Amino acid sequence: MLKKGGTLIVKWSTNQISASEFLKAIGEKPMIGTRRQQKTCWYIYVKDEG
Repeated sequence: MLKKGGTLIVKWSTNQISASEFLKAIGEKPMIGTRRQQKTCWYIYVKDEG
């Protein structure tokens, strides 16, 4: 579980599981995410203090 005020940076390879499947499993929309460039995606999640 991400603590309040915490930041999570994820580097994801879509070789075996697609980006859409990954995001569906996480269940939260990232604050920032890259479009698929080759087979690597980057996502940044930030949990509010409140």
